[in-house]
Amino acid sequence: MVIRFLALGLAFALVACSNTDSTPADDASALSGTETITESDIVNAPEVSGEEARIDTLRLRYAVGDVFRYRMRQEAITGPDSAKATQQSIHVYTKRIKAIRSDGSFDIGVVVDSIQMHAVVRNITTKAVLYEQHYNSADSAQRNDPQRIHLSAILGEEVTLILTPQGRIQEISGVSTIVNKIKAAVPTISDAELPALSNQIEAAVFAMLVEQEYMRFPTAALDSSRSWTSSNSTPVMDFFQATSTANYAIRSVRSVKGLRLATIDARLTGAITALPAPKGSPVTVKVTKGEVTGTGTVVIDAHKGHTVKKDNAITTNVVGVLSQPSTGLRQPVSQHTSMRYSVDLIR
Repeated sequence: MVIRFLALGLAFALVACSNTDSTPADDASALSGTETITESDIVNAPEVSGEEARIDTLRLRYAVGDVFRYRMRQEAITGPDSAKATQQSIHVYTKRIKAIRSDGSFDIGVVVDSIQMHAVVRNITTKAVLYEQHYNSADSAQRNDPQRIHLSAILGEEVTLILTPQGRIQEISGVSTIVNKIKAAVPTISDAELPALSNQIEAAVFAMLVEQEYMRFPTAALDSSRSWTSSNSTPVMDFFQATSTANYAIRSVRSVKGLRLATIDARLTGAITALPAPKGSPVTVKVTKGEVTGTGTVVIDAHKGHTVKKDNAITTNVVGVLSQPSTGLRQPVSQHTSMRYSVDLIR
C-alpha cells in the first residue's frame, strides 16, 4: 500500500509535470536549423521595448516540416510518514509537425530518442531499500532486458498527437506498436488488458512530455497587463480529482539571435479531492487536506509560440484516510511531494 500511495503522489505532481553524459540522441548538432539558445544567451540579450515588445496574442504558429528536439529533466521526491521515493529522469524526444488541420490544430509526430531514469524507495526509519530501478537506453544490455521492456518499447516509435494552437492535446494515436512489443515480451498480459495499457502509455509518457513542455496560452487577446489565467481539472488514477489554476504574466521580451523571446512567470495553486471509489474497489479514500502549489518560468518564441526553456517547481501535500470496508481497516495517510523539472530546446 505504501508503494501505491507513493505512485499516487507522483501522479499528483505530474498533473499539477542520473547519468547526464551526452549520447548521440542528445547531440544538438544532430538536427540542422536554428542555433541552440543557452540560458546565458537569454540573460545577456537586450530587452526590447515599445512596439517591438508588444504582444497581443500568444498561440502556436507551427509550419509543416518544423522539427524540434527537447530534453526534459525531472526530479521528484515523494513520501508518506514511513517511506520516501526519489525519482530522477531525463527524456530526449523529437517532434515533427506533420500537418495543419482545417481548424488550425496540428498533427505532431513525437519520437522518444533516449531515456535515463533512476528511482528508489526507502524506509525512512531503517533506510532499507524497498524498491529500486535504473535505466539508461544508451546501455544495450538494459535496452534488451525483458524486465525493462516497458521503457525500451517506447524508444524510436512515432506517436501522433493532435494539438490545438493553444497547446492543448485533443487526441493521441499510434501506440499500438509499443503495446505489441510489450505484449510479445510479457505474454501474461491478456487481450482484455491491452486498452488500459494503451491508455497508460498515452497518458504517462506522451501526454506527460507534451503537457510539461507547453503552458496554457490565453484564449483571448492580451490586455495591457500582459497577464492571464488558466484553470484545469483532471481525474487522477480513478480515486482523486486534481483542480488547479495557473496565473501567467509576461515579464520581459528580449531579442536573442534574431528571435523575439518572451519570458513568462507562472504561479500555480490547486486542490486535490477524493472521487467516489470505482465500482468493486476494495478500498475507499477520504482526503482531509489536499493542496497544490507551484512556480515556474517559461521562455517562448513570441512569434511561433514554441517553448525554448521552461523551469517549474511543484509541491503537493495530501492528508487522508484509506479504508477497507470488508475488514473495517482504516489507515491514516499523509504525503508530501516536491517535483522540479526543466525543459530545454536542444534542436
